[in-house]
Amino acid sequence: VILNLAINEISFTKGIANVYFNQYDSESKWAEFLSKITSVPLPSKEQGKHTVVDGIHLGTSIKDLLSAWKEPNRKPKVEDGFEIWYYDQKSAKISMRDGFVQQILLYGEDSPSLGDIKIGSEKFLVEQTLGNQYKKQNRYLIFERKEKIGLSFDEDKVERVILFE
Repeated sequence: VILNLAINEISFTKGIANVYFNQYDSESKWAEFLSKITSVPLPSKEQGKHTVVDGIHLGTSIKDLLSAWKEPNRKPKVEDGFEIWYYDQKSAKISMRDGFVQQILLYGEDSPSLGDIKIGSEKFLVEQTLGNQYKKQNRYLIFERKEKIGLSFDEDKVERVILFE
C-alpha cells in the first residue's frame, strides 16, 4: 500500500512514510528503499535506542524488572488499567500493562539517573544531553526518542522525569 501511495501522491506519502519509519520499521531493506523513493530520511540510530533507567526500559517484562529491581515496596495497585508498582527506595513509580513496563516515573533525589540526567540536574545539562528539540506539554518538556521523555522543572532544575510511549 505504501509503495502505491509513494508512486502516486508524494506529498501525502511523506507523512505516512515518516510514521512508518518512527513506529514500525526503520532498519530493513524495505525501509531503505521506501526512504529513497519518498525522500524521507530514516530516523537516526540514536532515536531507535531504548532509554535505559537502572537496567530497565519501556517494554521490560515483569520477570526482568523483578530481576533488576526486586519486589516493589508496596503492594501493586491497579489504576486506569495499569498495574502500578512503587519503588520508594528509588523514588520511582512503574506502570505495567500485560506484564510489561509501559511507563517509568522518577520523582526524587534517590531516583536512578537517565544517563547524565538526574533529579536536580540543571536545564542546560538536559538540553546539552538531549538537545533543544522538544515540545512543551503542560508543565513538561517532551523529548522524542524511541520513547518519549518528559521532564518537568522547578527553577530550571529537573523535578520529575517520565518515560512513556
